[in-house]
Amino acid sequence: MTLGSIQPGHQQVWTVGKDAANAISVGAVCVPDTATTPDSYKIAPAAASVPGPFVVCINRAAAAADTAFAAAFPGSVVTVKAQGAIEVGKEVQCSATVAGSVAAFVATTLTGAYVQADQIAAQTDRLRVVGRYLGHENELTGKVPATAAADGETNVVIRLGGVS
Repeated sequence: MTLGSIQPGHQQVWTVGKDAANAISVGAVCVPDTATTPDSYKIAPAAASVPGPFVVCINRAAAAADTAFAAAFPGSVVTVKAQGAIEVGKEVQCSATVAGSVAAFVATTLTGAYVQADQIAAQTDRLRVVGRYLGHENELTGKVPATAAADGETNVVIRLGGVS
């Protein structure tokens, strides 16, 4: 599987709209763009606080002038780019440093008291989960064990969709 490819049999793919000004790279994690009418999708910004829903641009990059692209929706198994180390089976969120990439999920630190702010923070955390890291593309055969992802790798396979 190459960056932006989808695992056969594990797909929820739809064509979605995008603005006609910004390119979207293949394999990029995307979020709804409410600045367009009707709403479309854009590359997820470089920020750890980005909430979903999330999709991933697949098959080919969308040029700046394109008004649509193929997107994998939650439930799909897709290849994306990693920022930082990610352990096998762990949840991922949007990278804080590279737009459209994923990083290991880091939960908000709570006070430990049963206060409303902690409850809201915990609920909001779940909206930041892009998916779960499964392994590298060549490790999904059942013949070799999956290993942790390293910074900058583009053969990182995730199951797209928030997990509870």
